[in-house]
Amino acid sequence: MEQNQQISRTLAVLLQSLPGVIMADFDQVAQAINTSKSACYIRANRRVDFPKVTKIGSRSLVKLTDLADWIDAQASTRRGATATTIGANVQSEKKRGRPTKRQQIERRAVAVRKGGE
Repeated sequence: MEQNQQISRTLAVLLQSLPGVIMADFDQVAQAINTSKSACYIRANRRVDFPKVTKIGSRSLVKLTDLADWIDAQASTRRGATATTIGANVQSEKKRGRPTKRQQIERRAVAVRKGGE
């Protein structure tokens, strides 16, 4: 039974920072993800890249479990994007314009080695 009740680390942090809260309003969500309240409203209205919002009267609420899952998903996509970005920088193509000083020195060193062989 305990295996089914495992809590993600993110959810544990959210439960600690918002004790007694099951559904957070946009003030609390904004504080949790370190953004503004208006940015939360914009993301929720566009329904792009934001956890499901439940309206109760005039209040917009987000389940903490959904918020934790969303934060985890954001973190995993950022880690993946960072890895691909680093890989892309390693295989850089020739750029327009004057070569950098480092590139000039490397070219001279290669030319000297080829000339000495």
